[in-house]
Amino acid sequence: MFTKTAIIAALVGLSSATPAKRFTNYFEADILAGGTHIQHGSIRASGERLFINKEAAAYCEPELIDCSTVSNATTFVYNPATTGINLNVLSPGGQAVYVTNTGELGYTRPHSIAIPELAKIQGFQYTPQLADGTVGSLTFENQGFDACPTGEQSNLGQDVYQLFARSVAGHTGCIAVTVATGGYTGLPAWAFKEKN
Repeated sequence: MFTKTAIIAALVGLSSATPAKRFTNYFEADILAGGTHIQHGSIRASGERLFINKEAAAYCEPELIDCSTVSNATTFVYNPATTGINLNVLSPGGQAVYVTNTGELGYTRPHSIAIPELAKIQGFQYTPQLADGTVGSLTFENQGFDACPTGEQSNLGQDVYQLFARSVAGHTGCIAVTVATGGYTGLPAWAFKEKN
């Protein structure tokens, strides 16, 4: 009798439990660089490159889609089969993220798969966050990234930094950063402009 009661109680408890939050390969990315003014800066896509403190160059084509169904946030999708990442966009053909032979992180133009000569689209390592209150990580060829000043100011008066993969080329005058990731369940963007 005790055993039946215990089993039934356990099954009732399982059936009423809230399902665990599932973290996927869709993510947003922020900078960890303790003691610097770019700590917790968001990574944004603009002009075929990835930046910190620069306004994202997301756009929508109202003749093709209801623009209220898309976002202007720069978010990403990881493909574990290819170790590549893409911008989280609805635009046909997508927009792949690549690393140039000088280490710049860039992205393909809308509706195009063309990448610069010697650029790499594989070699990213993504670890999703395991639970709320934690962060995941993104590296390239098992190394972090450098944030290098561009000399520009954002529309909010902040210094703009461009993101480089440390494994490809060392850069002087830059800040070594870690890319922290968090699961993303919001709307994708339509696409990101190639030029501002």
